[in-house]
Amino acid sequence: MRKLALALWLPVLTVLPALWVPAHAQEPIQPQVLYARQKQIAIPFDPDPAEAHRLKQLQLYYSGDQGKTWHLGATAAPDQRKFNFVAEGDGYYLFAVQTTDNNNRNYPEKMDGVTPGLRVVIDTTPPIVNVKALPPRGSEVGVTWEVRDENFDPTRQDSIQIEYRANGSLSWQPVFRTPGANQAFWAPGTSALIDVKIRARDLAGNTAEATTQVSLTGQGIFGTQGFTPGVAGGAPSEAVDNNRRFINTKRISLNYEITEKGPSGISGIDLWFTTDGRSWSKFQLPKADPNLGGPLTFEVQGEGLYGFTLVPKSGVGLSAPPPAIGEKPQLWIEVDLTKPVVQLESVMVGQGDYKGKLSISWKVSDKNLGPTPITLSYGAAKEGPWVPFASKIADTGSYIWTMPAGGLTPWQFHIKVEAVDRAGNVGEAVTPGLVKVDTLHPKAKIIDVQPGIR
Repeated sequence: MRKLALALWLPVLTVLPALWVPAHAQEPIQPQVLYARQKQIAIPFDPDPAEAHRLKQLQLYYSGDQGKTWHLGATAAPDQRKFNFVAEGDGYYLFAVQTTDNNNRNYPEKMDGVTPGLRVVIDTTPPIVNVKALPPRGSEVGVTWEVRDENFDPTRQDSIQIEYRANGSLSWQPVFRTPGANQAFWAPGTSALIDVKIRARDLAGNTAEATTQVSLTGQGIFGTQGFTPGVAGGAPSEAVDNNRRFINTKRISLNYEITEKGPSGISGIDLWFTTDGRSWSKFQLPKADPNLGGPLTFEVQGEGLYGFTLVPKSGVGLSAPPPAIGEKPQLWIEVDLTKPVVQLESVMVGQGDYKGKLSISWKVSDKNLGPTPITLSYGAAKEGPWVPFASKIADTGSYIWTMPAGGLTPWQFHIKVEAVDRAGNVGEAVTPGLVKVDTLHPKAKIIDVQPGIR
């Protein structure tokens, strides 16, 4: 059988050149390394029309140990034109194709020593980004950043994007970055406080952001904010405060106690707040008896990070001074009113070796996801009731469910992906149609023969 030409590609906005199984006299060509940010990928193929009629089946083999061992990953008929492959996890994968003709002859006969036709890095983890304001340099402000990711190339122009805006403005302006650099200076044209946003993109297309504030006066150089991986957009860095509280309402109640007071008692209490760890403002509280120990109930303007400090007054009007610039608040609270955005990307029923398994893929966007925010459930109706089969799992973007045997689950149902953030906001996505998991092909056998009835 002649060698078969196959064109393979991955759904990562990259089209591969045609993959030719080389003749024995040819030097094998090493394919370029491609990157994918999903564990479940489709690898379409395009057989040579002159050879397609000779084919019975194609087998996709993969290796996770540099070609030392090969494993069958998927099979397809020639007219299916694609393999569906699900990776075991992140890592470097080699792929090669074996063809079987109508006479059950394989090419190549064995996979030992085969030359891979495709090299793919599966990377589902966003980068870790940290940004820090630099002291102003003349009429220029500046920032420096650090990106941690195994598949990050700082020399690529699109690996780092820098944008800035005047604090309170809606319009972001780009900042030029020299490829490979880890800091940038520019002239903002204003002495006002400047918001700066750094977005890092790894080779697989995973992104994460970090923000800080700068100014020509030096204000903002302590107010850095990073974002951790796991979700698009990220979440505030633990450098802000490891013990900050998350709530999903603008109305806040603070319980407190007076830990020390003199014989004159307490005549009042002041609530001071900060949004940047530097400047402080006094909150106008309603009249209340300060000796009761709370709660102090008030309402903030909107979403964001707030630091609070209480300063009580004695019966003769004595009190500690208000918090100073840069002083750490007694408590950080992050007000988050936004539900996670959940997209259900695919639900695939396993066939063959994957019979009895269900592969679910999703995407979640939220800045304050915790380490285990995902719950997966099934239900007979779109409105429920819902039965969880994977609760409080990490946001990996995919999950393979081994369904219980013996008819313990219905043969058709809806799937719901639910995400909850640290503030308790819940977002969800439900399959629009029923997932049908009865993949058994009915069979029959003849058990007797008798004369027909006239």
